[in-house]
Amino acid sequence: MNEKELDGRLLKEIIEYFELPDEEKQNLSKFSRLVVEENYGADKMALETLKFYEKVLNSNPKRAPKIAICGYYGRSNLGDEAIFQAISSKICEIAPNARLCVVNSKSPLKILKSLSGVDLFLFGGGSLIQNSTSNASLMYYLTIIGLASLTCNHKIMLANGLGPIKARGLPLTLLLDVIATKINIFDLITVRDKKSQKFLQNLLPNRKIHILPDLALMNIEINNANVEQSSQKFDLFKANLPYYIYVPCSFGLKESKIDPKELANSLLALENHLGARVVLVVMNKKEDFELAKTISKYISSKKEDDERTIFCPKNASELVALLKRAKFVISQRYHGALLGAFSGVPTIPISNDNKMKALSYEILQNDCKSPDILANKKHLASYIEREILRQRKIKNEIVLKIEKQSSSANERVDKILNKYL
Repeated sequence: MNEKELDGRLLKEIIEYFELPDEEKQNLSKFSRLVVEENYGADKMALETLKFYEKVLNSNPKRAPKIAICGYYGRSNLGDEAIFQAISSKICEIAPNARLCVVNSKSPLKILKSLSGVDLFLFGGGSLIQNSTSNASLMYYLTIIGLASLTCNHKIMLANGLGPIKARGLPLTLLLDVIATKINIFDLITVRDKKSQKFLQNLLPNRKIHILPDLALMNIEINNANVEQSSQKFDLFKANLPYYIYVPCSFGLKESKIDPKELANSLLALENHLGARVVLVVMNKKEDFELAKTISKYISSKKEDDERTIFCPKNASELVALLKRAKFVISQRYHGALLGAFSGVPTIPISNDNKMKALSYEILQNDCKSPDILANKKHLASYIEREILRQRKIKNEIVLKIEKQSSSANERVDKILNKYL
């Protein structure tokens, strides 16, 4: 039937309806209303819509969770990048369809966008709650926590190191109250050492503060091939000469007011005393590379030979492979010391930082030396010689502690992700 014929038929039926007796028209109207109410009424349409929505939901897979990670990532710090690599690998393993975003922007709008609709907010690891250099970093991370409390479903503080917290122009009591209020929003609070646990337990006596080992210990694969390839240009590695590693921290030296030349003299004295050449391993290229270059040039000028090797590992696996071949490790950076102990070589942390003190006490069973020792070459050489002998005697105990921490970190992060995703 074409359109013209259809219009004609419709017109004919309308005319026939109006020619019907009034009683028949009323009965027909009642029947039509009944058909509409039964098949096209509001209740019927609501039920049909509900069935359609249920069908759509049941036919689609579970929505991919959105996970936001906040930390000092993407800033050329190998220790923090090792943490991020470990966390992201674990997330891919537990929730391969997860949408992962990193919260590290300075733009409030970008931060809000990153935190919008987040199912799980992971804060850390690393030492984020501290103001050792300024209040700016501390306030930045506290602000992010505050925003996360408004936009994120679940919130986890993950293996953080806390402190030091100094007044720095603000009332210390007020500052600690603000920190306690912000941290209290987390569903689960984990820190990486006993000092941080004690600090936070004093602020939040009614909360359970758990210890979770540093996340950089998860999923480290030793990449010897990368190290061999990267080190081909260095005669030191070709000749298989003994070497020791020094991991610098420019901030630690400045804080202790140590002249880089004094440090270089001490490192050179160690070369002569212990028969191993120094390799400078830079873990924070942005902050420490220029210091490493200064030390290398000064040593070579004093000894009248080539400059010392400066090595910038690409990842934690590459660093561990390098550490394993060293005679011993001196580190002013936390993850240099942690991964040195992980590698099974005598490791000497040197710092005034609480996290380094905790590592020395809990893993290496010794006090952490102040950077002042770096300016005293005779004292440094005798101390390191004693410490090498001591750590060799308890090597199995140190390795066992590290292995337990690595296993614990893996197992507990598995449980956390499975619970909250």
